[in-house]
Amino acid sequence: MKRLTGLWRALGQTHRTTAEWLALSLAVLTCVVVLVLTGSLRRADTLLYDQILSTRLEPVPYDVVLIGIDDASIRALGQWPWRRALHAALLDRLTDAGARAVVFDLVLAEESSAFPDDDTLLADAMRRNGATVLPVLVEGGSGAPVTYYPSARLRDAARSFGHIEAVIGDGGVVREAVLQQAIENGGWDHIAVAALRLVDPAWLPALQNVPRGSRYLIPFFGPPGHIPAFSYVDVLQGRVAPEHLEGRIVLIGAMASGMADAVNTPMTRDHKPMAGVELIASIVAALKAGMHITPISMAQHVAMTLLFVAGALIALRFLTPRHGLMVTCAIAAGILGLSAFLLLRVGIWMPPASAVLGVLVAYPLWSWRRQEAALRYLDHQLRNLSQSTIPLPVLRLFPASADADLFDHRGYQLAAAIRQLQSVSRFVSDGLNSLPDATMVVDLHGRVLMNNDAAQRYFARFGVRAKLNIFVLGNLLRLAGVLGDGEPLDLAAQRLRVDRQERMDREGMVQLLRATPFRATDQSVLGWIVSLTDITSIRRAEEEREEAVRFLTHDIRSPQASIMALVELRRQRHLALNETELLDRIERHAQETMALADGFVQLARAKSIDLQLEWFDLRSLLIDAADDVWALASAGDVNIEVQSRDDEVLIHADRSLMTRAVVNLLNNAIKYSPRATIVCIRLLTGESTVTIQIVDHGPGIPPAEVPTIFDAFRRARHQPGKLSGVGLGLAFVQVVAERHGGDVAVLETGASGTTMQLQLPRCAKDVQLD
Repeated sequence: MKRLTGLWRALGQTHRTTAEWLALSLAVLTCVVVLVLTGSLRRADTLLYDQILSTRLEPVPYDVVLIGIDDASIRALGQWPWRRALHAALLDRLTDAGARAVVFDLVLAEESSAFPDDDTLLADAMRRNGATVLPVLVEGGSGAPVTYYPSARLRDAARSFGHIEAVIGDGGVVREAVLQQAIENGGWDHIAVAALRLVDPAWLPALQNVPRGSRYLIPFFGPPGHIPAFSYVDVLQGRVAPEHLEGRIVLIGAMASGMADAVNTPMTRDHKPMAGVELIASIVAALKAGMHITPISMAQHVAMTLLFVAGALIALRFLTPRHGLMVTCAIAAGILGLSAFLLLRVGIWMPPASAVLGVLVAYPLWSWRRQEAALRYLDHQLRNLSQSTIPLPVLRLFPASADADLFDHRGYQLAAAIRQLQSVSRFVSDGLNSLPDATMVVDLHGRVLMNNDAAQRYFARFGVRAKLNIFVLGNLLRLAGVLGDGEPLDLAAQRLRVDRQERMDREGMVQLLRATPFRATDQSVLGWIVSLTDITSIRRAEEEREEAVRFLTHDIRSPQASIMALVELRRQRHLALNETELLDRIERHAQETMALADGFVQLARAKSIDLQLEWFDLRSLLIDAADDVWALASAGDVNIEVQSRDDEVLIHADRSLMTRAVVNLLNNAIKYSPRATIVCIRLLTGESTVTIQIVDHGPGIPPAEVPTIFDAFRRARHQPGKLSGVGLGLAFVQVVAERHGGDVAVLETGASGTTMQLQLPRCAKDVQLD
């Protein structure tokens, strides 16, 4: 139940965070939709539009040129206005050069009073040209719009007309043009449209689907002066080659300082406006190239804005603050980049201000909410920590300085809490390392989280050199042989079923596997504390105690019982043996008791006493051992032969124990050797070991008894007439061999005899038996 409660609290915290994020997302998305629908950021979008478009620099179609009434022309031809005869002469020049169309951006509304014939000259030149377009000026005031036409003679001679109204937008910048005025304004085409209809009638259907009065965003080619232009006086005086004018749409207009109807455009640089005639030329060139800029619809604008802002909010929900800031900046930059790409390369204008603002506002708002939540959570945890009952003097909160603000205060408290946790961690680590048993802390999946040095040393014996925290406990136990291959590890079962905790590892050591759960504050199990305790010495002590009990209750008691039985027979005269036989039997049982007691004491002594290591010649030890058994060998008519090297064989060992061990091996060999045979003692040497072999010619050891021949109280089958012994001599030899780091084994056995081998290191260390 407590575990479910903790899970429910965690889910509740997650749900609160999600609810806060949803509420914030809904508020931000609603605000950006309102901004889009109301156009509150239209001015910001316009500024961005101008900045993006001002970077454009495209080549102008070759068939559009300007003839500018510039400062050089004013100086050469005199002050403005000029006689219309000059325009007629210029028009004839253009006609002769083969200009495709001529567009005058000059309002010629009144006839020339000083030179009446000049209008006739200009009208005749227009007729000879046959492709002249004149402007009409439509001015709209509080009443009905007023249209100013060219003079009557010029109107009759011109081929087409068009309005030259410039749409001045935010900031006094011309960004748009009305290609076809509404009917109430006379329904005039723009002068650029009129020129294109004149030179290319096939272009006419392109305007059929354009609503009258709609705005055309002008896709400028570059800054002012980007469109090729010639000076009026140069063309008039024939200094411009005809091939520069042939087949071109020529636009004539004022470009001199102080007289040009200059306007600001998105392409304005260094406060240099664009002449009206160049604005018209830009429209002609764009329409001629089929270029246009189409603003996205309101529905598309809302959808795109919601998409970008929602993407940023989703990223903020699942990313860290640093990554969230990086993603927020990347999305904002991506919006601006996409808007610029669509405008400059695709001809689509996507206003980015609302989306950028929504993305940039989402980050600080969400950060504020997360900071508030983090502060609340931190306060709660610090209060819990300040009420902790951990009995360590270092666990106390340090007060912040009086002039610290809220975040600094929390920072001081957090630093104190971290110092507390570090102290607790060090306390746990030191406590874990102080344990003598191999101890590990694992999670619910068995992964090792912590371990002490004893555990590291224990598993290093089985080839594990890396840190244990990269392993799973089950795999470690299988490497050590505590678990069998493929055997699953059930920590709960190991804790509850005590009778199944004892396991033997690959070294033959008995390990007690114990698992204790460690819990969270809500009592839910977080993992297990697992320990391996070496109880080999305990089990061996129990075995030795059982041997001692068996020795006292059976081996010692049996001959004593036999003596008591003989004494009882002696009291019963009619059943009594003769005195000689009675004494022989009592003596034999007494000797058996003494042999048992002596053998048991010697075995216990060999296991427990400290070795008295010294350097000595092993050859002399073998000779001494042969002398010790000479009487027994002589009684059995058995000869002892020592075979060894002539030089010294030095060994570092306990001489007394080694002598007794060799004597026991010789006694065993003599005991089972037939009469008139030889027991051979061989001494073999290696670089770091020496080997003693005892070879007899007895009946051999039955194969079934070889594995247990060195166990205590184990007696091999004996020949008739031979003493059976008490079964402790060979056990003594094995203990002495193990104490010196060597071993003893039955090398060969059969009908022709037995070979016992005792192998020892030249320099032995005292190996304490558990």
